[in-house]
Amino acid sequence: MDGAGAQGDKMAAHDRVKLPITADHPSEPEATAVPLCVDLDGTLLKTDTLLEAVLQLLRRSLFHGLQLLAWLFRGRAGLKSEVARRVDLDVARLPVNEEFLGWLRSEKAQGRRLVLCTAATESFAVSIASHFGLFDDVLASDSRRNLSGRHKGSASPRSTGRPLRLCRQRAA
Repeated sequence: MDGAGAQGDKMAAHDRVKLPITADHPSEPEATAVPLCVDLDGTLLKTDTLLEAVLQLLRRSLFHGLQLLAWLFRGRAGLKSEVARRVDLDVARLPVNEEFLGWLRSEKAQGRRLVLCTAATESFAVSIASHFGLFDDVLASDSRRNLSGRHKGSASPRSTGRPLRLCRQRAA
């Protein structure tokens, strides 16, 4: 077997819920000192909250499809905000990555601060964070700022005032 196969196996293992202890993922007690920033869509949830909300909106009326196009011209943050104003997601029905949720619960039990850091709209993120009861803070998109990709790394919760690293796990 060549080195590429072993490297691929190592990368696949890193994408799973259980993270290896490395310089990027320190061991106790250093690990609990650093807040764990958790992504929502495709990580904690096995779906995308915007997609779920858009589908719910379109089930009510296809006319909303035209509204979606108009809202999109105001940018993704504006689109997300308009959709969230019209949709109440049933959090209990969203598909959850149970293995990852279990790992988060064990991290919380060890005293780790958990921050939900997501591009989902703030109303959805706060509702989901409340449902799970694990998160100490929520960083999310609002009507002006789409907290996606590179913007997540520079976001700071009010309680620490300093940037946090995003720990992103892919849903199985």
